Amino acid sequence: MYVPSPKSVFMYSVVYSFLSVYWVRVHQSLYLYVILCIIWF
Repeated sequence: MYVPSPKSVFMYSVVYSFLSVYWVRVHQSLYLYVILCIIWF
């Protein structure tokens, strides 16, 4: 059974949180862009 080291788990969680924040930010900007397009057109 493979037991990951705490350092790798920490790195994985940091990368995962960074990606999730980036994903949410990108989707928020896309959402706002779509709303602006609907308002203008």
